[in-house]
Amino acid sequence: MHPTRKKELEVTLQKMEHAAQVFYAHAQQTHFHQFLEFTGFLNEYTKMCRGLLERGVDFVQDTGALKPHEAAYIGEKFGCIFTPLFERNPGAFQDFLRGAEIIGGS
Repeated sequence: MHPTRKKELEVTLQKMEHAAQVFYAHAQQTHFHQFLEFTGFLNEYTKMCRGLLERGVDFVQDTGALKPHEAAYIGEKFGCIFTPLFERNPGAFQDFLRGAEIIGGS
């Protein structure tokens, strides 16, 4: 990776980290735990991108593969945020999976 591109991506990561901090500060004011958990998604995504950059991967062009602990953490956050909604409407979970293109169907 060209050093200039690496510097650009480092700036992008710094902006991502700042955006997550600002979001967290505002999310705390909602006093709504599930909403606050989105900060975990933002921080984990930024951390994954930083790891890619450290390995010389341009994370804007190639998102790489999730490590098992990363997938588990994202699953934990997803469960915390969305499980209460899907428990009330199990069909919505299937709709979610279709929308995320995890499963096929109409």
